[in-house]
Amino acid sequence: MIERIEGSTPIRRVSAALVTGAATATTRAEVAGHSELLATAKALAAQPAPVDLARVGQLREAIRNGSYAIDPQSIAFAMQEFDGE
Repeated sequence: MIERIEGSTPIRRVSAALVTGAATATTRAEVAGHSELLATAKALAAQPAPVDLARVGQLREAIRNGSYAIDPQSIAFAMQEFDGE
């Protein structure tokens, strides 16, 4: 709530929780939780991606030499399964 006194700037009422420090404990807990989440995210980002580089090399070679076979029917089926139809 904002109250106005003539000739002054608006004043906001502060909740009792903020004045007593009860909200500070909640805020600290939230920050601690975010810190843990951020640490986990950083650790996961530092790890290499789970990619089978040997398989990627095989696929690249098959595409390059023309031996990679594409099955449109199985691609369509997988797209339908992914979409949930």
